[in-house]
Amino acid sequence: MFIDAGGFARGGGDIGKLYTNYLLRGMADLGYTVFNLSYRDFITGGNILKDLSNKHNVEFIASNTFYKDNGKPFTEPYLVKTIKPHSSGKSLPVDKIRVGIVGMCDEYGLLFSKQIKEPMLEAKPPLDFAEKLIAQVRKKADIVVLLYNGNYAKLKPILETVKGIDVTIMGGQYYMVTPNDHFESIIVSTPSMGKYGGLLTLQLDNKKKIVSHRNENIPLKEDMQDDPAMLKLIKEFEEAEKKLQDETIYSSSSH
Repeated sequence: MFIDAGGFARGGGDIGKLYTNYLLRGMADLGYTVFNLSYRDFITGGNILKDLSNKHNVEFIASNTFYKDNGKPFTEPYLVKTIKPHSSGKSLPVDKIRVGIVGMCDEYGLLFSKQIKEPMLEAKPPLDFAEKLIAQVRKKADIVVLLYNGNYAKLKPILETVKGIDVTIMGGQYYMVTPNDHFESIIVSTPSMGKYGGLLTLQLDNKKKIVSHRNENIPLKEDMQDDPAMLKLIKEFEEAEKKLQDETIYSSSSH
């Protein structure tokens, strides 16, 4: 499964929207299907995220993000995906695994500027929802994965008090996660700047319980062979970026 802990958006304004659009398009082409939403992703509002979700056929989750005026959730709090286990030539005791994926972020009263003309969103304290939500997902899934983006100090109380989280993928203060952290949940992160790919491998028994795991951060080196489809996408992005910059310069000079 290819999933993202959030914080993918690349700034505000037209140029930020362009960057985010092409980034999500590229990640969708690579096979990413589920994205957690953090406060960074709402900088240009919520409507554009819904448009991008439909455009690129990706799913966003945010369990503690709500509309301020009516309290309705912005999107689904979690998803349950059924996948086939992988084996290196051996017969498998199970033919499918249900993975429950929950998205959370730090608390924020206002997720974007009031100048954006759409209903305001807020992120409520995640610990208020965590225990009940994880219990719900636990009933529907064999493996429960928490995607969290924000401050490590906000995540720790959840991992210390809430039972039933098998794996936690940390975004935001990813650098605070260390091998010395001992929780019931396996907790992993991936260094930023797009220089590494995070790969977590889980070994399960015939009751679909995790018996061991291996976490790797794979460096994306310059000597790796370029993918033709990605090169084509990059060229298209660069052309779109130049066109937008030229239009911005022309608009500024004409005034």
